[in-house]
Amino acid sequence: MLIQVEEGKEDYEVACWIGGDGTIVHGVVIKLAGDRAKNKKFIRKQRHICPICFDDWTTDRDHRICCLPCGHVCGMSCIKQWLERKDEACDKCPLCKKSCSAEDIKVLYANCLEVATVVHQRLQKSSARRFPFTNKGVVAFKRNAVRQRKETEKLLATALEFRDDALRRQTDALKWRRHLYNILLEAFSSGHDVLDHRLHAMKQGADALEREAGALGRQANAMEQLDDAFTRRDDAYKKSLHFVEQMYKEHTSRVGTTEL
Repeated sequence: MLIQVEEGKEDYEVACWIGGDGTIVHGVVIKLAGDRAKNKKFIRKQRHICPICFDDWTTDRDHRICCLPCGHVCGMSCIKQWLERKDEACDKCPLCKKSCSAEDIKVLYANCLEVATVVHQRLQKSSARRFPFTNKGVVAFKRNAVRQRKETEKLLATALEFRDDALRRQTDALKWRRHLYNILLEAFSSGHDVLDHRLHAMKQGADALEREAGALGRQANAMEQLDDAFTRRDDAYKKSLHFVEQMYKEHTSRVGTTEL
């Protein structure tokens, strides 16, 4: 049975996200290890680009983000050049072919656009867990922390059992090794040359027991380190509960209401 503990596996941070109804939700996000790197890759892949030139649009200057009455988004310089061309096919949106003119272009003061329901679905699929600053959100966070503490306690109990078993086996191995060496000393002092092959085998057995005792000692030390790691993790859960309760109080004091 392999027991692994990764300290710092979870990051707690105050954040906001888009809820299922399109509103902005404030709360605490628990991000698992590796999520930040994945999110950076996701952001790079999802960089919004102009559908005309396929370059990134900007938030200012000539290629700033803008939209047409039909709702399609482009870079300003690209869509202007498209609509100002002397061609009947160019007095329409290049994507949906609905009629429009340069006067219809509207500047958007944003650097990216997302449909609220799509963002919410992505958040639901994410491995990060989100707990809003509401009564239900705080209760859910506490339940999550209690569940994790119980799992930690089970792992700790298993680690301690492994440690105790390793120490017991190490003690038995050392006792048996000592017994074999005593037999070897008696045999050598009595000059039993006839039993040389047996004495050699016993010495090999004693050496093997010594190696086993060393390995068991290292295993016991590893279990001790796990014990320390589990204790630190338990302390971290307690601190996280205090952190969320404090952030919830600060949030409700700012907004002036207590959300359900």
